[in-house]
Amino acid sequence: MNNKKFWDTLKPFMTNKGFSTFSNIAINDENEVLITDQNKLAETFNNHYINIVENSTGKKPSILGDPSNQENDKKTVLEIIDEYQNHPSILKIKSKINTSAESIFHIK
Repeated sequence: MNNKKFWDTLKPFMTNKGFSTFSNIAINDENEVLITDQNKLAETFNNHYINIVENSTGKKPSILGDPSNQENDKKTVLEIIDEYQNHPSILKIKSKINTSAESIFHIK
């Protein structure tokens, strides 16, 4: 095979021109079953992220309480903050924060 024939044969495999790209997300679940259904994917990601504290620490966080009762909800959130204030990841973040008045982060 000469050089030209070799590169003419190989060229289509070395470029993505002319090929459509697949932009949908597909993942394997815990049983190695491919999930491509967008609703099932959304449910899978949602379940992962709403359980992120339990998945990463091995224990469930305190229940946030009843959102219709703001006073009860605030107390519970403060309890959660108190419970995790000495977590190694929180301490590492705090060590990197500059707390001078000029550097305080604000969201309007």
